[in-house]
Amino acid sequence: MKKILLFLFTFQTLFIFSQDFYEDYNDYLTFFNSKSAEPIERLNRFGYHYYFKYNKKDIEAYKNDIKTLEKIRYAYIKINKDINLEEVIDDLSLCPNIELIKFDNGKLFGSDTTKINFPKNLNKLSKLKNLIFYSFHNWDYDKGFYELKKVKSLKGIAFYSFSPTILMNKNFQELKLRDLAFIARNIPQIPENNTFENLILKCDYYPNKKKQYLKALSKNNLKKLHLSISFENLNDSILKELKHLQGLEKLTINSPIKNSDSFFKIIGENNPKIKELKLTNCKLDSLSENIKYFKNLELFYSSNNKFKKLPKSFYDLKNLKRVEIQGSNIISIDNEIDKLSSLNTLKLYYNRIKTLPKSIGKLKLLKHFSINNNQLKSLPKEIGDLKNITFFKINNNKLTSVPRSITNLKNLDTLFLEDNYIKELPKNIGNLSSLTYLNLSQNLLYKLPSSFSKLHNLQTLNITANDITYLPKKFGNLKKLSTLQGNSNFLTTLPDSFGDLSSLERLELSHNNLTSLPDSFGGLNSLKKLYLNNKKNHAFRVEKYNHLKGKFIKDTTYTRLARKKNMLTTLPDSFSKLNKLEFIDLSNNTIDFNNVVNILENSNSYNYTLDVSNCSIKKLPVHNWNTFKVKDLNLSDNLITELPKDIKNAQYLTSLNISRNSKNLNTYRNNKNQISLLLLEHNIISENDLPKTDEMAIAFAKVANKKSYSSKKNKYEEYITYANKAIEINKEAALKTLYDDSYIEALYKTKNYKDCIHYADITIKKDTSQNIRFLNSVVPNFRFKALSHLRLKDTISAIKTFKTLADKFSPQYWSRTALLAKKINDSNYKLYFDNQIAFYNKQTQQNPKSWGTHLSLLEVYIIAGKHKEFDEFNKELSTLIPKNSNYLLLKEYLEFVEKISVNNYSNENLEELKQKIQAKKTKLKTWSFELLLLWNDLSDLSNKQKNDIRTITYLFSI
Repeated sequence: MKKILLFLFTFQTLFIFSQDFYEDYNDYLTFFNSKSAEPIERLNRFGYHYYFKYNKKDIEAYKNDIKTLEKIRYAYIKINKDINLEEVIDDLSLCPNIELIKFDNGKLFGSDTTKINFPKNLNKLSKLKNLIFYSFHNWDYDKGFYELKKVKSLKGIAFYSFSPTILMNKNFQELKLRDLAFIARNIPQIPENNTFENLILKCDYYPNKKKQYLKALSKNNLKKLHLSISFENLNDSILKELKHLQGLEKLTINSPIKNSDSFFKIIGENNPKIKELKLTNCKLDSLSENIKYFKNLELFYSSNNKFKKLPKSFYDLKNLKRVEIQGSNIISIDNEIDKLSSLNTLKLYYNRIKTLPKSIGKLKLLKHFSINNNQLKSLPKEIGDLKNITFFKINNNKLTSVPRSITNLKNLDTLFLEDNYIKELPKNIGNLSSLTYLNLSQNLLYKLPSSFSKLHNLQTLNITANDITYLPKKFGNLKKLSTLQGNSNFLTTLPDSFGDLSSLERLELSHNNLTSLPDSFGGLNSLKKLYLNNKKNHAFRVEKYNHLKGKFIKDTTYTRLARKKNMLTTLPDSFSKLNKLEFIDLSNNTIDFNNVVNILENSNSYNYTLDVSNCSIKKLPVHNWNTFKVKDLNLSDNLITELPKDIKNAQYLTSLNISRNSKNLNTYRNNKNQISLLLLEHNIISENDLPKTDEMAIAFAKVANKKSYSSKKNKYEEYITYANKAIEINKEAALKTLYDDSYIEALYKTKNYKDCIHYADITIKKDTSQNIRFLNSVVPNFRFKALSHLRLKDTISAIKTFKTLADKFSPQYWSRTALLAKKINDSNYKLYFDNQIAFYNKQTQQNPKSWGTHLSLLEVYIIAGKHKEFDEFNKELSTLIPKNSNYLLLKEYLEFVEKISVNNYSNENLEELKQKIQAKKTKLKTWSFELLLLWNDLSDLSNKQKNDIRTITYLFSI
């Protein structure tokens, strides 16, 4: 009999098996959670560690390109009702190195897979090791597992959102898998005599503990186990199911542990081969002395457990080589840390550690030490005895100084000291001869010692957000320096030797006090990216970040000087010698743009980005744009009023930003065709100069989209002009590029009513056919369609459109439907009004403080002619006081409209209200008078009554 898989719940996570299935699990889980499957073109750009998103077109295009197909190791197959999986596998067999396939049926509740046959030809993929099945709730898995028995290379399967009985299938058990991942709501039933060596179980519940599902795990085979039960405590009964796993070497727990003593005793005493123990989100308030039972432990990892100290027995685990503890409440480390003599990696970050013992210096094998994001105010001088250390991370503490002994660390390669309160570095800092990376940002340094220039291997230096006023004279001796980040300091000049930094590729000196660059600057012959701007940038802030409070705090202990700005006006002539430039940011300086252009014209750099936004530029160069080799030019926020005619000869220019210059120069064009249209607008070229290509059609359409955001009065006319030109060249490309909603709105505003209805129908059909409906698109399109029908005097069609809109998507439109129905004597108008009133009544009950809803109901009573209901609800509303006093004036306005509608008012009353509205100058941006004005136009009121209503209504928009 056919067995059906039950869909339980949906995961959006992707992960991939690696050769070491268990160890890389968490890395891949994180990595593929944010990465999608890609076509081959994007794999070529971003790398083949992504999934290949199977598509027939790619296979056809690359079927003779064996070098490309050989790179594909991971394939992603999206299941749909028309898919023929055997054909898909035949295509993938052209990729000889496929190791993993993910079959994704991940729609909510999954697609119906009953008619999709499991492929019988997977054995064609000779290197296939692992499969992922995602949400197959009704596939005939019995037949599927039977076919999988033919795939001799298969090592592992991952099941997402499957029934907990899936593993009990006879054919599945005969697969004799080494690796298994099961991610679902409930823990699965595990068959006896299983062959699992590497097992990942990520579930929410362990529903029936009496069944002891975990007890079936192989006593000797299982070597690596990752166990996560989100909403259950690991109590003694569950722990006892794991105590017989005598072959277990690596254990990861990501579940609350009910009793710390029991866990460490039961697991440690009965599983003597465990070498790696990882505990994440286990809610451990203390770390038990029973950790002593893990005598062979080589790696201990803890994340987000709130224990305050390490037990004495922890320091007796003499086989420990790596310790990583983050997110705990540890305050101090015991002096017995030196007993862990085998340690090569010690990571104790995001804790509350205030002191380090002197004995830390006796860890002679230590190479990696991370003690960042703690509360250390000082380091013991014995830190200098860690002669083998290569990586030292001590950022985000409260250090005011660094011991001189740190300069003894001859093998130190990487040093993080940022976000402390360090005022001065040891004089002999230059003795760190192996140092390649140094981060000193966010400290209180006012200078760098002269020995700094001896750091001959230094490649990356960050001194951002200090108080440094000058660099050492021989700073240029740092011949290997490739990245210098010196933003937000007080540098007024750069030393003459600066140009000797022959390896420098990235230079950041924004927010300093530079007025010029040295003549030697042209010696930076490797420079690619240059930042000398004064833009606001939170990365340069001088406040400290408190990781315990999770926010930046103002520094009240040390007074920081106000940050300065660069004041560059020109570039040195030697700047033209820089021939590898890719990015230049001079924004927010008072720059002489003509000087910049003249310098860069003589440079061999080309296709670079130049940002000179907000530089007070009034006029652009008239000539020589053909020699200006800039690719992306940002001229936004300047004072430019016109474009020079010669700009049409800027052959390299593909992106031009002239936003916020003048009224006629306020746009951003991001390709050559769009720039050509800009030049057309300014009469620099003629329309005959434009090619009639698909790319030009897309450019016209994209510029039309930009016009939709314009504040110009004629923006709709401009939009339609550009849209029509796009459609003339290539209708399909144009309509695919144009924003549907903007196009429909522009058609209506320009009185193209028939076209508006036509395209609204197309767009509405497309939008409402999706599982997810975007009401901010659907509602306006229905509305413009209905209004277009009205303009064409087709009231019946308008009523039908508004009725569908109100019934399916936006009940606020019942009133409009009712008004139009009443106009043509359609007896259903009363029902439509009742629907509207019922809707607002329900809304007011659900949110009694929503005055907007209350007043909307008052408005409906007016236009429905329900005077008694108006009086009763208005009286009830008079007992409430809104937070926004403007609502009281609006309520008074509606009361007066009601009086006008029953002709119970005087001219004196009208004048009093007009004066009141004018005096308050109230503009109600969130309230629309459209409905009431529509009623006013369609009503049987006298001309005077109608004019009086219009008069007081329009006062709100003056």
